[in-house]
Amino acid sequence: RLIRVMCEFEETGARLDAQGVERVVMFFGSARAKPKAEYEAALRAAQAASAAAPDDSRAAVALQRLQKQAFLIPIFDVVRELAKRLTLWSAE
Repeated sequence: RLIRVMCEFEETGARLDAQGVERVVMFFGSARAKPKAEYEAALRAAQAASAAAPDDSRAAVALQRLQKQAFLIPIFDVVRELAKRLTLWSAE
């Protein structure tokens, strides 16, 4: 695993060097985080699936899992705005 990670860093570094990129700011987060509109659409779909099959435990669990992710929505938007500002600032 370590060798694979090192190879990924080296390959990425080579591509960035080829493009003349000198500085990088990276944000790490959750793959579950979604933009607000995408989250709301997924939530509506999960609510509809759960309502359509009240005895389906998988649909209920999927809805609960999605509802627990609601706190990520404002964080996603703030981090996206921060990334935008940092990018614009670094370009000045």
